[in-house]
Amino acid sequence: LLHNATPHIAAASGIVAQAQGILLLSDASGVILHSTGNNAFLHKADQVALRPGASWAEDHRGTNAIGTALIENAFIRVHGQEHYLSCNRILSCHAAPIRSPRGDILGVLDISGDARTLPDYTGDLVRATARQIGDQILDLADAHIARLQFQRQPGLMNPALCGTLLIADECIVGANEVAAELLGMPLPLLLDQAVENWLPQWKQLQPHPSASHDVDGTVLYATLHFERVGVAKSDTTAAEQTDLVAPINARTPADK
Repeated sequence: LLHNATPHIAAASGIVAQAQGILLLSDASGVILHSTGNNAFLHKADQVALRPGASWAEDHRGTNAIGTALIENAFIRVHGQEHYLSCNRILSCHAAPIRSPRGDILGVLDISGDARTLPDYTGDLVRATARQIGDQILDLADAHIARLQFQRQPGLMNPALCGTLLIADECIVGANEVAAELLGMPLPLLLDQAVENWLPQWKQLQPHPSASHDVDGTVLYATLHFERVGVAKSDTTAAEQTDLVAPINARTPADK
């Protein structure tokens, strides 16, 4: 989590520092792993244990952005007096879960600052950055899992607007949050379902963007890749590509 989050935290930390806030990464239990941002506010945050090594789980600190985001499995803003502990009411905090391709919470990204001055746009920033980290982790999936990417706008795939499905044996084995939103279905209900239930024409897709549609007829622009990002196409044989879209009932029990 730290390895994959580091470049995205570095990209966002300058904006957070200018907003006189700090950016925090916690694990799935609410323990803070990393902090960065405005040096002056880092010192103030340390005085209320908003620092690496401290647990901000809700059962330890009551209502707070990190702990409550874990409980709700959703983006949370906790501002000033909404904090349970009075010592934390100087804070305005925005937190978003970082999810695995299977929808499990891997950690939480949080932006915190002075409740009087932290700008509202930090909520959008923390959500976007958390999704970027999740998408990078999604890219680590096995090289022999197909990737279907789609968006509503024509043209090149825009990472911020692009849904991604991981496909094996014609079933969805992983997805990002944008894919679930575009298909109008919670991520857990997409998993292990046939791709054609949502994208009937998916087998006709190519590596370059082309028009398609979802099961409701909404036009989407999509690509289908049989190799992982950074893996040369020659590393995936024609036989392996055929196997990726073989009917699941044609596989042997050992393969399943």
